[in-house]
Amino acid sequence: MLVIPKEKPVVKDLNSYYLYIEKLFEHYHGALGTGCVHFKTPSAEGAVFFDEDNLLNGFLLERNQISSGKEAINRLVELSPNNNFSVSVYEIEPDMIYYWANLPMADGIYKELSTEFTDLESLIKKLKTEKLTGYLTLDIKNQKTSGVIFLMNGFIIGASSNLADCEIDFSSGLQEKLIQQATTHGATLNVYKIAISNSVELETISLNSGNLPEEEKTNFTPTDMLDQHNIVEMLQRLLVIFEKVIRDNRKIKIDFDTLLKRKFMQKVSQFDFLDPFSGEFQYSGGKISYSGDTKYPDLIKGVSICIKELASEYHITKLLENYLKPWKKLYAREIQEMGIVL
Repeated sequence: MLVIPKEKPVVKDLNSYYLYIEKLFEHYHGALGTGCVHFKTPSAEGAVFFDEDNLLNGFLLERNQISSGKEAINRLVELSPNNNFSVSVYEIEPDMIYYWANLPMADGIYKELSTEFTDLESLIKKLKTEKLTGYLTLDIKNQKTSGVIFLMNGFIIGASSNLADCEIDFSSGLQEKLIQQATTHGATLNVYKIAISNSVELETISLNSGNLPEEEKTNFTPTDMLDQHNIVEMLQRLLVIFEKVIRDNRKIKIDFDTLLKRKFMQKVSQFDFLDPFSGEFQYSGGKISYSGDTKYPDLIKGVSICIKELASEYHITKLLENYLKPWKKLYAREIQEMGIVL
């Protein structure tokens, strides 16, 4: 994905035929400090990002193929005299330049998630908690609408959509509209993480506004993410999916709540928090209520064993595995770190 923040144009729509591109880079990298030179023709698009010291990165999208780095920059210099690129220069704030310069090289970490099984607002909350630097794409069903929500260190910094000519909206309006449409109509979601260049320290792209409370600036480690809220939320989504699989199976006549409580009762001697009469762990109406102090591995183990045994007893193991694929993608790290087997 090649995205150019265009809120601060310096010059626009110059014809590359009349430009000495290397001198253009040299001039604006000295005059602006941080910014981007954007190249556009009907058949190709490119960008070169720079800071006060260097050309940081370049990209060229040509014949549905994208090249990057020196290869892209050299190719843009080579093509410019003969291809009549429309060339524009945009100033980009220093604390944002490394984000946009690395965005096209982002790696997918959660792919093809469906809002049928993934709550979008909970997903965004998870990305904020994990301080993601990257973006979330939304392909909204039956609406011919797609959009992107951009995040840096867990903060939403903007959004774009094909309904708004893919221009970046730095207000909250577009992101809220995308979330509302995705929730109403359903959507396929993909999450990408930006890998910052080795020459750039992570702190360089942190928000340096000075207005953030100190607790918001804390760097989290993976183990910090495995708190009670995350575990309960993960289990809750697991049970919602399992409940759907059970309720949609016409061969299973027993009420889901009864079925689950019976299985919990069978496991009380091993996992006492599952005792329905203690009220320590309860699931109803798609929500978990948990007030105990059971260690997380035991909590997840107890619930997952119940689900696994019920799936086997009702011969829906393979079906459940298919339904759980998005959940496993979303919580791949937690599953691996806690040794969850389903």
